[in-house]
Amino acid sequence: MSRSILLFLFSIGCSICLGQHQVKLSEKHERQMDSVGLAYLEAHGAPGMAIGVLKGDNILYSKGLGTKNKDTGEPVTNQTVFHMASVSKPFVSTGIMLLVEQGKVDIKDKVTEYLPYFELADKRYTDITVEQLMLHTAGIPDVGPSVNYEWDKPQFDDQALERHVKSLATKRLDFKPGRKKPSYSNNGYEILGDIIAKASGTTFENFMQEGILEPTEMSNSSFLFADYDDSILSKPHVKDSNDQVIVSEVYPYNRKHAPSSCLHSSVEDMLKFAMTNMNKGEFNGKRIFSESSYNLLVDPQVRENKIFEFGLGWTTASYRDTKRIEFTGGDTGFHTVIIIVPSYDFAIVILINGDFNPPAFDVINTAFEIAIKH
Repeated sequence: MSRSILLFLFSIGCSICLGQHQVKLSEKHERQMDSVGLAYLEAHGAPGMAIGVLKGDNILYSKGLGTKNKDTGEPVTNQTVFHMASVSKPFVSTGIMLLVEQGKVDIKDKVTEYLPYFELADKRYTDITVEQLMLHTAGIPDVGPSVNYEWDKPQFDDQALERHVKSLATKRLDFKPGRKKPSYSNNGYEILGDIIAKASGTTFENFMQEGILEPTEMSNSSFLFADYDDSILSKPHVKDSNDQVIVSEVYPYNRKHAPSSCLHSSVEDMLKFAMTNMNKGEFNGKRIFSESSYNLLVDPQVRENKIFEFGLGWTTASYRDTKRIEFTGGDTGFHTVIIIVPSYDFAIVILINGDFNPPAFDVINTAFEIAIKH
């Protein structure tokens, strides 16, 4: 859903144990990270967070801070699973590029080549291409307010995504497909997810599991909510009418919105995805996707505003004297962000189980300053 500019961070005591390298921070730098994260929680009432920082293939920092459920006080760890919201989208676009490499999809093709039942109440829908969906330039209207996602009426069956795509038949385009200025659309990514399912011959979730999550050893990650035991999940937190932080009665999952919003992952796993992208498609010596696919995913092609441009899968913006690649997300009870700064070999993953927190620029800048010293 939301993709506002959020740079927030966090930290407690459980250190990471990936199969990759780890360079332990000095006690001074670790205390510094802990301190700035704790200050953020104290200032804004966030219940819990997790943060991971990479420098090259080295994991500098991976901790949880606070609680995954304010009612029980259970601590966040680097294994705690969060709803990833729109940070799901770079995975979806990566899945499309895997199908391109397999010769099963051409991004220049019309959507109707893969989904013959796809239609809108606007004859221009036949012009929409896969590439335009990836770039948010197709003119597909967005889902709208959070209530429209029907988080309180979740669907769990294999046909949920196709039904949602078919339900768009009453919608009209917001503009002519292929316009140079993008307009962010979650519905566009639901359509991409359905293309993945039909072109691969399996469910969207199964293709993503076998094509991306398993090869990158993201063992705590899934687009399928049924895969999780409740004990590992972070709870969504919102503010009530009295401005008090409470556990949301509604959990943001609905299988018809799985591609745009419903990846579940831990900070430990998200560091692996960040590492794969920092290495231009390689993880642990394995080629997950090609360098040419990586370039298409991150190279800016259309400008959204003065700050952001879109590649086929990521947004890009300036950071200090260079370019950052990122995606942020926000749904009921959650905010998430992944940022990669290739020229500094720096990446950061930030997960928070509240939806009411402002950006934490002090924390992101602290992490960066510490990372460039290693």
